Amino acid sequence: MGKRLLSIPEAAEYIGHAPGTLRNRISRGDLPFRYIRHGRKVLVDQRDLDRWIDQLPRLGGNRR
Repeated sequence: MGKRLLSIPEAAEYIGHAPGTLRNRISRGDLPFRYIRHGRKVLVDQRDLDRWIDQLPRLGGNRR
């Protein structure tokens, strides 16, 4: 079983963002998921990332 809570660099890699971009978007409240502070570390639940990804609009789905 993989780990569920991801650090900012791990979460950024998971969703294809740079870590700095993800930090900025979290601090501005641009993303619809919570984060957890564990001391100085910020952690994101992978299930929240998956739910967010599932809700993103799909492009290029018109196949003939």
